[in-house]
Amino acid sequence: MVSKLILFSKFRALCICGTRLTSARRLPCPGFGFWGVTHRWSDNLRDGKLKWDKNSAYVPCWIPTHIWPQLLTYWDSNEYKRLNARGAKNRSFGERVTHTTGSISFAIHEMRMTESRGGVQPPHQEKFKETHTFKKKVGKDQEPVWINEKAKYRYDTYVAESTDSHGSDSSSWPRMDNEAWVKAVGGCLSNFMLGIGSQVNPEMVGFTYKKRQPQENLIAALMASDYEETQAKDHEELERQRQQIALMQQQLANMTEAQKNMSQAIAQSVAATLAAHGISPQVGHHPIAPP
Repeated sequence: MVSKLILFSKFRALCICGTRLTSARRLPCPGFGFWGVTHRWSDNLRDGKLKWDKNSAYVPCWIPTHIWPQLLTYWDSNEYKRLNARGAKNRSFGERVTHTTGSISFAIHEMRMTESRGGVQPPHQEKFKETHTFKKKVGKDQEPVWINEKAKYRYDTYVAESTDSHGSDSSSWPRMDNEAWVKAVGGCLSNFMLGIGSQVNPEMVGFTYKKRQPQENLIAALMASDYEETQAKDHEELERQRQQIALMQQQLANMTEAQKNMSQAIAQSVAATLAAHGISPQVGHHPIAPP
């Protein structure tokens, strides 16, 4: 997930802040919101693969050249083909799998909700409700339609457990009550918990938990390295520009001071010359006071 977020953040920066690219290479984006950028992310990945099929030298401008071959290798792997086939089969069942949120992870949903809430992360019950209810419009006084009774039961149980532990004011609840959620879903598997994946903290609840170990992934390592290198270069460039601006400001101040001194010297010289000839310097009808 980390590798995907790193690459997506780089794509989003180029999609929105396209001034870093020439106008011919800027990525078209239907809007500056997260939703529009997400669609462009999927479209550009698909278009990039199609263009590469026609021209093997093609590399999308927002993907580092040393990462693109790794993506192509992954897309050609049996693992990806198996996941792709399973996803296509699941999508063919329609409503029965919509509560899984499709290919969009809970982390991505949380990022979207955080952005819509002005940078405030949503509590777990809101995130679960968002990903387990139908998106059709309902009246203000109507409850959303749950994808199934099991999801509604887990939500209600979690709310009830949290109310017993933290009071009726949901604003005072922790963002995620692991113990309440374990009770709501009826326990935790060895490496996964429904609704939150492997985010559960085993130290907060009384059960045996085997943390999922991330698989060594060359693509993720390369993405992380490229992201850190890009961040360092951007920081150096920003610092260099700040120093240049400070130097230019100092030079401008020095030039202003020199011009002021020169004007005073000229005025004094003119006044002295006129005084030597017994002439009182005047501008219009107002005499100029000697310096």
